Amino acid sequence: MTTPTAEPAPLTFSESMVRAHGMTKDDEGGQSNVRFVAGIEDPHQVEELQRQCVQHYLHTTKAAYCYGYATEADYALTTVEWTPEFDESIYGGGRPCWIAHGGQPLAGPPGTETTKSAHEYTTLGCPGGVRYPDEVPSAPAPPAATVPAHDPCALLDSDALTAGGFSDRTGQAPGSPATSAHGDILATYSCGNSDGSVVVEVDLHNSPQAAREDADFATSADQTFLIDGGTRVPFDANRGGAKIINTELGVSRTSWSNGPYALMLEVMSDPVVPGLTPNHPHERLDTMITATVDHADGRLTSSSW
Repeated sequence: MTTPTAEPAPLTFSESMVRAHGMTKDDEGGQSNVRFVAGIEDPHQVEELQRQCVQHYLHTTKAAYCYGYATEADYALTTVEWTPEFDESIYGGGRPCWIAHGGQPLAGPPGTETTKSAHEYTTLGCPGGVRYPDEVPSAPAPPAATVPAHDPCALLDSDALTAGGFSDRTGQAPGSPATSAHGDILATYSCGNSDGSVVVEVDLHNSPQAAREDADFATSADQTFLIDGGTRVPFDANRGGAKIINTELGVSRTSWSNGPYALMLEVMSDPVVPGLTPNHPHERLDTMITATVDHADGRLTSSSW
């Protein structure tokens, strides 16, 4: 006779799971902002622990919000926007591999709850091995041989960023480049600086012609919302695409191609206000963008990225 295997006892939230605890809104009764690691791979148990976490901290503050991470590996993955102070805030992007997030506001119930899907967890490249038994597995990525490994941050030159008045602290977008494959695009590589004011995105196409058409489209003369009040300067026949700088909106877009790669560089600058000394005048942006394009082309041509 076979003895039935006992179900594992459900976990109970404890402060030993907490990795960061911040306090805000002290003058309104206080809000606890908590991040904890459950130490399990079952997303449903993390959801339950997240609810317990909120109730635990509502005994000491009027509002409470908790981010639940399944494993230490998931908690350890950070993005370029992360700083030590970030962990005590209510935001989740700096440590994106949380499984469940929710809480109760100062106004009282009802609260909010959000659970990350299996698809989003996989797309982010989270390393914790969380198992989603109720989700259909995503389609396998293209074979590694068809998608070369690259570092898109190597295409941004720190000296050019600094000279342009932008942060030179950069980081890649999380997740595998192959997960963005669609149509004739085999992979997308992306890198931005710490505040997202400068972002370069590189699409690997199945042919140089497709990359050239993509670059031409991204900054075509139809982009009137950028061209009105701005300037558009097309590149030569080798690169395709164009450079659009709009200091009035504070939005500039540049696109060009290099072999099978189509690149788009987007810059969010301080708008120029008449009568005030501009932080990002047209000449400064133009110099930075030109230097970045030349630097990126050199890296692409030599395959050193």
